[in-house]
Amino acid sequence: MSRNYKKTLSDMLLLAIILLISSVSIKVGAIVIGMIGLMELLTE
Repeated sequence: MSRNYKKTLSDMLLLAIILLISSVSIKVGAIVIGMIGLMELLTE
């Protein structure tokens, strides 16, 4: 019982970390795209 509970807890933690990393990478990607777009507007 307790071993199964620990495994579930670690799976949930792993899922939370994956979600956090993916949301951060999406934000970083959006910022990078925005910066590139801004640079292209400024250089024209």
